Amino acid sequence: MSSSAFMAMVVWQVKKALVSVSTGGRDDMLSEGGIHSDINEILKPLSHGSLGYVGIDVLKPFHAFHAPYVSAEACLEILDKWRSELANLDERKCLARPDFSKFDEYFFPIT
Repeated sequence: MSSSAFMAMVVWQVKKALVSVSTGGRDDMLSEGGIHSDINEILKPLSHGSLGYVGIDVLKPFHAFHAPYVSAEACLEILDKWRSELANLDERKCLARPDFSKFDEYFFPIT
């Protein structure tokens, strides 16, 4: 079965997912060049692999950094931002999905 035939039979093609994570690390720790690497790269097996692989459109993730250590005021700001993000899901951008037409039936790149 070709990869395009595989994708054509996926029933999730009209579904969307939003990944929301809270971390103990600060945003600088989970960014490019940070001690833990970019959080979007850490989430890639979930967003790109598990969800994107079956045809789900994955929305840009929501991150709540340093959550256990922020003040009560900062926590309320995070929650307000989360409410706002949920209220505006239609405006949230989707992450890029792999173009399966560039791969063969075994998911090797077509050269």
